[in-house]
Amino acid sequence: METISKILESKTRVQYQDCDPFNHLNNSKYIDYIMAARTEQLLHEYDFNTSELAQKQGIGWVSAQTQISYFYPAWSLSSRRKQSPQICYYCFCFENR
Repeated sequence: METISKILESKTRVQYQDCDPFNHLNNSKYIDYIMAARTEQLLHEYDFNTSELAQKQGIGWVSAQTQISYFYPAWSLSSRRKQSPQICYYCFCFENR
């Protein structure tokens, strides 16, 4: 049985256009970066294509609640590492009989 990663990790570069006039990553962009990283991590590590799932089966998920603690500023053009814990995916199908 193949062991899957429990902590997924990816790196990205903070883009200049996503920063405020003080050269800090705009707080609204943090969620965009997190969601983009998660999509890439799922595709790369688990071959789980969220876009294909939404297009073919009409299902997906949303972020219902977020909480961010800002420990350090994310500067323009700096490299940031994102880690995500393992998720569980359950699909329940109900048929009319």
